[in-house]
Amino acid sequence: MKKFIFLIPAALCIIIASCSKDSGLDPGKGLSPGFDKGFKPCVPPITYSPSADGDDTDELKALISGAEPGSVIKLSLGEYHLGYMELYGFNGSLVGAGKEKTKIILKPSIDQLSQLDENKTPGWWRLIGGDITLSDITFLTPDGFLSDEEDYDTSIGSDLYSMFMVNNYNDEYYHPDGPPQKLLVKNCSFIGGTNKDMSKDMYWVTEHNTWLAFWIGVDYIWPKDGVNYLLTKGDYVFKECYFDNFLDGAEGFSLGENATFTVTGCRLNKCKIPLFFIANYNSCISITNNIFTGSQQYDIFIEDIDAGFLSNTEINPIRRCSYVITGNQFNTRQVSSIVLCDTWIGTDPTQRLPMLFTIKGNLFNLNGSDCCITALNSQDPVIRNNRFTGTCETGVYINGGITQDLFGIVTVPNIVCAKNALILGNNFSGLKTTNAAVVLGDKTMNCTVIGTGKEKVVDDGINNKVTGMKKVPGGHHFGPLIRDNVRTWRGRDQL
Repeated sequence: MKKFIFLIPAALCIIIASCSKDSGLDPGKGLSPGFDKGFKPCVPPITYSPSADGDDTDELKALISGAEPGSVIKLSLGEYHLGYMELYGFNGSLVGAGKEKTKIILKPSIDQLSQLDENKTPGWWRLIGGDITLSDITFLTPDGFLSDEEDYDTSIGSDLYSMFMVNNYNDEYYHPDGPPQKLLVKNCSFIGGTNKDMSKDMYWVTEHNTWLAFWIGVDYIWPKDGVNYLLTKGDYVFKECYFDNFLDGAEGFSLGENATFTVTGCRLNKCKIPLFFIANYNSCISITNNIFTGSQQYDIFIEDIDAGFLSNTEINPIRRCSYVITGNQFNTRQVSSIVLCDTWIGTDPTQRLPMLFTIKGNLFNLNGSDCCITALNSQDPVIRNNRFTGTCETGVYINGGITQDLFGIVTVPNIVCAKNALILGNNFSGLKTTNAAVVLGDKTMNCTVIGTGKEKVVDDGINNKVTGMKKVPGGHHFGPLIRDNVRTWRGRDQL
């Protein structure tokens, strides 16, 4: 029985008749029929209801792949059960009846070995190219093993690597001159399952059975010889969403000068590192008005090293990659809220431009013994008008000459990399620290701290200025141990 209906009211028919059809780019072979038809702004919506047999994979995949550009596919209330979904060049919207009303549940098992054998980043949904909107849906993975228990990759065990694998291209759809990808995810929930039996977590032993909700980045495990890859280009927006029980809620990797990444108005709960960014160059990332609770290692981790995964990618230092973190609430227990690592500047400053950070107007509710904000080798970071409450070791820690490789902390001798930090207008009055409100390490230079309280500022650096706070010497702190990088399994045999 057909479960999808085209809705064409009489008035809509008149409008549709007047719609023009634009010519599109030739997308190459093997793409969905809807991609190369051009954008049609007036397309009747389609409704779809859950299958009676408990498996919606084939029908929904065919419906999405064959939809006209601009289509809105409306999912009725109920539960949908889907296996592996691979979509190329979809231009349209997948809209539910509401987060609590429309649920899409993974149907085990996902054959991740086949994806790995094709040099693809393994996931449940593969979204390549297109202009995609997801809204008003809950996506969740059930508890237990999500890959074949008898045939799994030892890197990730039987866990699912990512719910969504997203990029503007891969080896099957390679379009250097194609348009940037667009992805809007609005009012959706993403809930990872629990793996009580961790015996097959061969590399990363946690109770999470899904590592990432979203992987935004290159779709390969290791770059192929002789293939020139591009940095990711697209506009990626997460708005008013909920992430629960992942290693990473969302990760951005290999974003380039034609990429933006926005996370706004979201809640991120019980993730090891809710937001993880690494190896992004010339792009713009905005993290605004979100709430972080129950994080297990960091709330936000930002790194710029690529660990060799972009060895076949031409990266031009066009502009500094910008991260703006504003208006967020961090409810932190025994973890660092924000960690910033400018590794390239600490190891080879001729290769890349330093990242540019603005952290302002955030509320940090702390209850632990770590640093709240750590910036290693950062140049010109602005940390202003934030409010710090609760307990921690250090409110803000700035230092250079320290960086990270894949296996932990690395000290870079005789290099002063942390420069020109501006720490201004922050409220530390409700914060109790065992060290100091601000620590400027011995590899800092020309930093400025301006406050209106009596909180301590430890200054071991060169030509730093402290006004309106109590400047004291000594108390050098080495910073957090950067450990257990979730990216290390990718291509580990090639390292």
